Amino acid sequence: MKKKLNIKYVLLNDSTPVSEIWMGTLLPDSSVVYTFATSFVIPFSQFSLCTWTQLSNDGISFNDSLCTSIDIISIQYDAGVTEITTP
Repeated sequence: MKKKLNIKYVLLNDSTPVSEIWMGTLLPDSSVVYTFATSFVIPFSQFSLCTWTQLSNDGISFNDSLCTSIDIISIQYDAGVTEITTP
């Protein structure tokens, strides 16, 4: 049976959640990999990313969300090419 549910994410440093719709079949004890079409700019600092689903009549709602803290650190050294002198 196909289901339609809202999948959302938010950066906790930003208060605007992104909401998209997933439609498909999700069997008990299974999972689906979903890639959001709406991207975000990664802040160069520590931030929390939370994602969750919303399905009406969800009988088991304790497994509907996940949050993680992410630390972005600046690099101390970077190697790059500045010139090519011969092919």
